[in-house]
Amino acid sequence: MTLRRDNLSGLLPAAKRPRVRTISAHLAIAAIGLSLAGCGGSGQQALPTPLSSEEVAARAQQPLTALGPCTFVPTPGDIGEVDGLVLPPDAVLIESTDTEGLVNLRGYVAMTPVQVRLWFEAGVGASDFELLSAEDETHEAEVLVKVGAYRMYFKAAAICELGSAFVAVVAPDGSSAAVPTPTGSAASTG
Repeated sequence: MTLRRDNLSGLLPAAKRPRVRTISAHLAIAAIGLSLAGCGGSGQQALPTPLSSEEVAARAQQPLTALGPCTFVPTPGDIGEVDGLVLPPDAVLIESTDTEGLVNLRGYVAMTPVQVRLWFEAGVGASDFELLSAEDETHEAEVLVKVGAYRMYFKAAAICELGSAFVAVVAPDGSSAAVPTPTGSAASTG
């Protein structure tokens, strides 16, 4: 004899039969009751209040205090003028290499990566400046810009609460395939 659920009713006394349907029904009623009651008792949901765009922007520009104070004092390198290079105020160039028109630069700026991105998005005050792409992840920011006949990729990475190390790559606009683009960006032409 094969035991199936419908066959159990004849084999077991009523007190020992599985009460699957009754338990399932009670659980369903309890779940509906809890969802209608909101589980809080007061009827109010305990969701956080969304931040306004102004509050988000203000928080994003705060120092990255988990990284500690900035004690790094950069030593400027002996670097001449680089066509197509646009830097935030007080940026310090440390090193530069030029390989067949592709200029790689390394430096330090007393800004968080978010502040760097916001500075570039503000237009930097150059008449022939065009922001092609920008993104940040709080501790790192990347921008791609066109400055006259040049393209520049700029990446800042936080190293202290109000300071970032950066790399910049500058190339003539015709050589833009050699210039990196911000992560996740499709802005390699423009």
